[in-house]
Amino acid sequence: MKLLVVCQYFYPEQFQINDVCFNLAGKGHEVTVLTGLPNYPQGEIHIGYNWEELEKIEQSGIKLRSTGLHYDSNLNAYVENIHGVKVIRVNLRPRLKGKKNLVKNYLSFINEGNNVASAMAQMYKNDLEKGCEDSSEYNFDKIIVFQYSPVTMALPAITFRNQIEINIPIYIYCFDLWPASIVLFGVSKFSPIYLGMKLLSKHIYSQAEEIWISSHNFEKYFTEKLKISKTFHYLPIYAEQLFLRKKNKEKNLQEPKSETETVSEVESVANVENEVSQSVIPENHRETNFLFAGNVEEIQSVETILNACSLVLKKGYNPVFHIVGDGSSYNKIIDLAASLELTNKNLIFYGAHQLRELPSFYDLTDAFLVTLKKDEFTSYTLHEQVQNYLAYGKPIVAAIDGETSRVITEARCGFVGPSENYEALARNIIRFINLNPAEREEYADASREYYEEHFSQKSFFENLDQLINSN
Repeated sequence: MKLLVVCQYFYPEQFQINDVCFNLAGKGHEVTVLTGLPNYPQGEIHIGYNWEELEKIEQSGIKLRSTGLHYDSNLNAYVENIHGVKVIRVNLRPRLKGKKNLVKNYLSFINEGNNVASAMAQMYKNDLEKGCEDSSEYNFDKIIVFQYSPVTMALPAITFRNQIEINIPIYIYCFDLWPASIVLFGVSKFSPIYLGMKLLSKHIYSQAEEIWISSHNFEKYFTEKLKISKTFHYLPIYAEQLFLRKKNKEKNLQEPKSETETVSEVESVANVENEVSQSVIPENHRETNFLFAGNVEEIQSVETILNACSLVLKKGYNPVFHIVGDGSSYNKIIDLAASLELTNKNLIFYGAHQLRELPSFYDLTDAFLVTLKKDEFTSYTLHEQVQNYLAYGKPIVAAIDGETSRVITEARCGFVGPSENYEALARNIIRFINLNPAEREEYADASREYYEEHFSQKSFFENLDQLINSN
């Protein structure tokens, strides 16, 4: 089956869309991804993808990348092949810092994405006139939108479908609710911006044949808040494959390897684990270790962790908090740590790390930390890291509401309190510190067992295959 996948983010940016697309290609589907230039989360275009630099290099005749990255003048886009997936990259303004730059980033993907989608549609129509419909690169059977923020990343998919004048089904796989998401950036629900985005969001979602939801509560938002009547399918994402290794080894589980996993990648992870276990967390920091690993953005409410850390230390406990990640709020969090007089004896920042490096940090922590801002939107959402944490089989301590709170409580894999309530988080951290080793292990086992029952990769692809092949 020929699939067009549209998403503003793709490899080397670290989103689960990467593994899903690589797996689909490995199963024999022809997958084309329409995306932008990678720049998430740091906000700068990744090395090797700067548009102006690429133009200069290509003009010199030097081969750009091993993936065959090259400029396609018909599309005005750069094209490459990664693990059997054709990737079309439109020019994109980087996120940089600040809300205005973020809006410009979103708008640039709409503009450039629509232009490239129009070019793709025209090339398909040219092939149609030549009688080459079946052999056309752009004769797609279905379109899947991996919809993170913003929802407008779906517009190029709609543009392509409308311009070829054939009713190809579009499936929107929703990870972020819109317009609910923009409230987190200080936009009032009664403002013209919010009301305008509500109309646009309803229009975009209404173009979908079906809406696939990553959280149970999303259907409630669509039906009650947006008044959208569609077919909804619950399709929770699975953990990255590398987060399954530790428990597989201990319990002799034969979890299948990812379609795209290579020997070199496995060896690389093993080497990183050895390095990190020996040097990243010093021996004098081996009291009780807590880890936050993710994007340091406003929505993540990392300040809740720092305030809880300060309170726990004042009560005479001596845990160590590890923050792995980067993002638009990173400098703000660093400043907060200084104002709270937190030192690297109890709070360590590591910055951004590659996904393959994270199991090394995971292995050295006693419990994971999960936080999100207090908002109606976040209550609908299952936190993006939770599946990885559950799969790795360690306890979770959280300050979060709604769907994620429900999952942690139902799994009985840790302690959870309200979003942004650093006092409750501090109490739960102390509760965890006071557990004996057997009690900690019970929470750890419950974590992995819940993952196997609800979020395994095997069940995900069985459900996805059924959805793709059902119509």
